[in-house]
Amino acid sequence: MNRPARGVKQDRKILRFRMTQSLLRTRLLAAFSLLFFWGTTAHASGSQSLTVSKNDPVMLTAQQVSYDEPNATAIASGHVEVVQGDTILFADKVTYNQNTDMVHAMGHVSVLEPTGDVFFSDDAELKNDMEKGVVKEFRARLKDNSLFAAREARRLSKQVTVMKDVVYSPCKVCQAEAGQPAKEPLWQIAAEKATIDENEKRVRYQNAIMDIYGFPVIYTPYFSHPTPDAPNQSGLLQPQYYHDSILGSVVKEPVYYTFAPNLDMTLTPWYMTNEHPLLETEVRGLSQNGSFYVHGAIADAYNRDDLGDVVPGDWIRGYIEAHGKLQVDKYWDVGLDAEHASDQTVLQFYHFGWQDMLTSRLFAERIEDRSYFSVESLAFQGLTVEDQASASPYILPQANFHFESDPLAAHSRIQLDSNALVLERSQGDTDQRLSTTAAWKLPYITHDGQVFELAASLRGDAYHVSDQITDPTTGAMFNGDTGRVIPQADLNWRYPFISRLGDGKSLMIAPIVEMTASPNLHQTSNIPNEDSQIAELSDINLFSPDRFAGLDQIESGLRGTYGTRGQLQMADEEYLEWLFGQAYQENETSPFPLTSAQVAHYSDYIGRLELKYNAVDVAYSFRLDRQTFAPTSNEVNASYKLKPLSLDATYLSLQNDPLFGDRKEVFGNATFDITPRWAFNLGGRRDLGSSEEEPVNTALPVSALNPLEPTAGTVGLNSGIVFHNECMMVTTMANRSYISQQDVRPSTTFGVTVVLKNFGAQDQQSNASAVAGVGNITAINEGSPINSVQNPVSAAGTTNSGSGGN
Repeated sequence: MNRPARGVKQDRKILRFRMTQSLLRTRLLAAFSLLFFWGTTAHASGSQSLTVSKNDPVMLTAQQVSYDEPNATAIASGHVEVVQGDTILFADKVTYNQNTDMVHAMGHVSVLEPTGDVFFSDDAELKNDMEKGVVKEFRARLKDNSLFAAREARRLSKQVTVMKDVVYSPCKVCQAEAGQPAKEPLWQIAAEKATIDENEKRVRYQNAIMDIYGFPVIYTPYFSHPTPDAPNQSGLLQPQYYHDSILGSVVKEPVYYTFAPNLDMTLTPWYMTNEHPLLETEVRGLSQNGSFYVHGAIADAYNRDDLGDVVPGDWIRGYIEAHGKLQVDKYWDVGLDAEHASDQTVLQFYHFGWQDMLTSRLFAERIEDRSYFSVESLAFQGLTVEDQASASPYILPQANFHFESDPLAAHSRIQLDSNALVLERSQGDTDQRLSTTAAWKLPYITHDGQVFELAASLRGDAYHVSDQITDPTTGAMFNGDTGRVIPQADLNWRYPFISRLGDGKSLMIAPIVEMTASPNLHQTSNIPNEDSQIAELSDINLFSPDRFAGLDQIESGLRGTYGTRGQLQMADEEYLEWLFGQAYQENETSPFPLTSAQVAHYSDYIGRLELKYNAVDVAYSFRLDRQTFAPTSNEVNASYKLKPLSLDATYLSLQNDPLFGDRKEVFGNATFDITPRWAFNLGGRRDLGSSEEEPVNTALPVSALNPLEPTAGTVGLNSGIVFHNECMMVTTMANRSYISQQDVRPSTTFGVTVVLKNFGAQDQQSNASAVAGVGNITAINEGSPINSVQNPVSAAGTTNSGSGGN
């Protein structure tokens, strides 16, 4: 049946309108999502807006939808709402002109993104298939509650967007009270113009000013930083400042260079008022199979005497460390750890650290199932006054092999351990060692829960020794071959008793006996002692069959240990654990020191108690004299962590310790949250064994911020105050060191760190925006440099290589 001509025209008009309406819906939502993303990506650190796919279904609702056929314009008006996916667009009126390819939204325009970002505008236009457009009175609240606004955002192309009269702040803006002016944010960045270049992934500002509570404090004619999604780019990082009573005022200006996505470098010159400049360098690399890191510093420093005073002349001081590891295949790894300092005090003098020994290591290792093999070369550099470089050993090389079989009959296993060592010195004794141990181990559990572990082993050691001093009095030496064979049997017995005391409560008590038998070995000075010089009986090795850490010394004869372990479980975070025992050796001449008297059958009593009760954690390790029960060593570690207070403290008391001798000291840290935004911390270390009571006699002034009177026993003090809110963190610190070592003298260090959210925050060397334009208010704690590897900044007069320059 034929329809009248008028009806056909009407159907075509309706069809054209529906097609136009569908095109309008898609272009409206996509256009605004793209425009608002371009306008905000440079400001929203880490924010990721989602572009809209044209394949997603679009729903448009409005009070009225019409089509102006003479002007080829589709019009939606009255509470217009466009929904596509999780993105929603609101406006009072939206038009689309097919002839000019222009989309125009007017009145209370807002877009809610799936990320939680919300964008606002009074008027927005897009044309030329959304390649160009203008948004007036642009405003946004990002998902991290950052706010920014621009009088106008103009898109010049798909890659470039220009914003005029831009203001950005991540700070909370309080609503003004009735009749009162609007309150200014804590800080904000205002610029005459901001340009976002998607090709270079960079945001550039012109005539930028930082305001604090509405007062302008810093101005720069040029300022730039990468967009949050930008790859690493070269440029300046946040400048650093602190003051030290020895070095003077210290200013650091890190410069970041990127050579590839997986290779970068940071150069940090130090400018000091009391010293020549120093250059610090960090190089980082990463690959699919490995990584490397190099850190070093060098300075043409003043010459100083042992009192720290400057004397005529200069000398080169420096430090370098390198770490790298490469996975060759499924089982093999190779690596390098190297450290070297120009002198014994360079690390302490420039506050790089307080190490007393630097170790360099070149190694290769293989791990497969229960087998392990490694070969390594080692070199040592002592940093104490007693260390002599010519006497330091070189390990060239050392090899270790461990093999353990699968379970055999009765769940037993065979174990093989071997060690080969070549040790050289520039001056002094040298030796080569080959040690191999074959062992058979059998575990057994009785029906009533007793646990037996039986082990039988045979060990052989062979040495070739040169210039080994056998008699220090006469200077007699031994050169030649020597060795020993040690058969050994070991039995460990445990009988744990467990009692359930109720809901989540239990008591476990386990008596333990360890018995070991081997021939009595006569001590000989022909065998060197390189790796077993420090021996200590503690709760860690109490039940071990051989308590020496190395291979050169060995316990021999009949020996044993008896004691008990236990635990009282009161709740998930409430328990009491203990260990107590005593060791016995039949051979009184065994080299392992069971007591401070060296020669004895029975050891002192060894124990450990640990209590965990909610926020309280206390661990007490002790050693009691076997005859008087007087404590010969005590170590107490205590912590309390419950808002607003956090405490960590350690008390240490030692007598005749093989490493530290007689020592008594206490050290710890405390943090108190004064308010949700303010916190105070205090820490220190004090030698309680010092008999001096007079203050340290030094010409260096003590910081007025030091809350304690310095005494001869005080090692160091540190204190600080921290303020933080949603957009800013300020940290102040004052440190005092009383350590004297050659040219390192007691010193006072203080400084302030100011970190602005999204502009200068450190995130473990990743995606941190460092703002060079705020250097006048930024200071960095000594020893805590900010090394951002992404988002460096350039300011007026600087060159930002690799990112298009200024």
